Amino acid sequence: MSEHHPDVARRTLEGVLADTSVGAVAVATPIATHAKIGRAVLGAGKHLLIEKPMAADEAEARTLVDLAAAKQLTLVTGYVSLYHPCYRELAKLLAGRAIKSARLIWKKQGTFEEAVELNLLTHDLSIALGLFGEPSSARTLRREGSVTEADILETELRYPNDVTVSSSIDRTSNERQRLIEVVTADDETITWDGPALRLRAKDGAEREIFRDKRQPLAIEVGEFLAAIKGGSVPPTAGDFGARVLAVHATIQGLQ
Repeated sequence: MSEHHPDVARRTLEGVLADTSVGAVAVATPIATHAKIGRAVLGAGKHLLIEKPMAADEAEARTLVDLAAAKQLTLVTGYVSLYHPCYRELAKLLAGRAIKSARLIWKKQGTFEEAVELNLLTHDLSIALGLFGEPSSARTLRREGSVTEADILETELRYPNDVTVSSSIDRTSNERQRLIEVVTADDETITWDGPALRLRAKDGAEREIFRDKRQPLAIEVGEFLAAIKGGSVPPTAGDFGARVLAVHATIQGLQ
């Protein structure tokens, strides 16, 4: 960091937490450290924006949720997709409408040390939870590892009335694609691709219905800071991060 930002002072976590002029902390560290650092931040009386997932499992996440509530602090998990303008427009379009299915496709070249379940799948679970709520069941359809324990992962969430939401992730792919497709009960298909939403009607006619190039990270940070000052509650605040991990635990067969 010092090489690219020589004007930014490097400080220890202990120094930041002891600084009474610091009211909020953003944590973006390896997943295994989230819960420990998060507890320290909240314990020091600082508001917390923590990168996804909030912790390595739901139990650890619940300790952060309870601590934030006890200290009346703002706790937000960084599921940045839920701050994307296209996600918010899609949520409006789907409000009150029955759906048949949804597909979330993610192809990207490059892996991480952590397995794909926590690093990327939780992004898809956050979108499904935000749009469709708690699934009635969840399972893994395919899981393959080549570079790490799991690099290709297909999962399925099931909802009442035979509604299915599938997630397909391949981070060894030679192509890059991030696509979310929802089929409604009246056979319209809404596709979120990059900064745009497209609608394909039942007769096959397709048109762009929304486009917004604003950066979701800037929106996320802005809403976190506004919430600290008494603004509206961000969509990933409170126990949202723990609820995502609860769905993840179901897929892993831990619940």
